Amino acid sequence: MRKVLLIFLMSLVVVSVTAQRVKSIAYSAGGTMMFDYRAGGVLPDVKYFAGKDTSVWRVIQNPLSIRIVYGKAIITFDSVKRNDKGFITEMKMLNEQKKSSNVSCTYDTDGFLTKFSCMYNAKQGIYTELIWDKGNLMKSMYYERNGDSLKNVGSMEFSYAGSVNKNNNNLYYPNQYLDIELFNPLLYAGLMGMPPANIPTSYVTTVGKTATRSRISCWHDKQDRVDIINENSYYNGFNSKETITFRYE
Repeated sequence: MRKVLLIFLMSLVVVSVTAQRVKSIAYSAGGTMMFDYRAGGVLPDVKYFAGKDTSVWRVIQNPLSIRIVYGKAIITFDSVKRNDKGFITEMKMLNEQKKSSNVSCTYDTDGFLTKFSCMYNAKQGIYTELIWDKGNLMKSMYYERNGDSLKNVGSMEFSYAGSVNKNNNNLYYPNQYLDIELFNPLLYAGLMGMPPANIPTSYVTTVGKTATRSRISCWHDKQDRVDIINENSYYNGFNSKETITFRYE
């Protein structure tokens, strides 16, 4: 499941607030996401194809719930509570083993997500804290929660030096924005806070004593829509490149 949904850790789309809707996102490393808007509502059905693997997101309205089907596995989000801006504050997740987790989200006065937690039981879970400055995501920190203690398991720091590209179509969310890919498609509908105002020019991912540096390049089409994003990552003399291509209706 993690391998297939890893694609959602990359650049993401907030389709409900984007005037020109995205039809597909293709990744040079393999895999394509297709968006189907015929069902209406806040979130389209999403299919992700990677070789023989396919995962499907289905949306149920009134009350809002989301059902993920991957092979014989089914994961659901329900009991969704939202604030006056429409952002999710609480919900329950039922995984493929029928185990329930409680999810909570906190936002600042501008609507940016500042705290996210997913508790597997009363004492254990994951926790993410995000720091913003004038609409730009500056740092995200990831923790494992065990009782009242938090263990730091990684962080990301973002730079906007040089020529910054405005996130004009709300298309971009940094890699590992929430550090758990199952929740990222909820960003598509604007259900988990405001998107970053700008696309960073670089970022550093730190896990333990290992730091990976990444640079980002962005191109727009003639209608000023994000067209292609390149992410080049460097670690210990090795470098990898991911190209993400967007197509619109």
